[in-house]
Amino acid sequence: IFLPSSPAPPGADSGNSMVILAGPVPSDCVACIAFGAAWYRYFGAGPRVVRLAHAGHWWPPLMTAGITAVLVAWTLYALAAAGWHSPLPASRWVLPAIGALLLLRASGSFIG
Repeated sequence: IFLPSSPAPPGADSGNSMVILAGPVPSDCVACIAFGAAWYRYFGAGPRVVRLAHAGHWWPPLMTAGITAVLVAWTLYALAAAGWHSPLPASRWVLPAIGALLLLRASGSFIG
């Protein structure tokens, strides 16, 4: 795995322009926490989560905050790998693990 220590020179195509798309996902999670059940429903949460959010239960916002924290961490690792900031600790192990988890999740959609 190659982790650049500095960003590409100005005008050079580093091939990392798609990394910026990782940012909106955590903000959607924060919007679900802020705006409640209708947003959970819109983004595909299960009926039980929507029901709990509508009732004002503590579990959906806590669960969503945990997911948001993981997604923010993954976004930071992606940006570090793209050379947008200094490398994060254990990048050589964390990045392949994130990739493996995403591939496992994607392969699950084909199976069931």
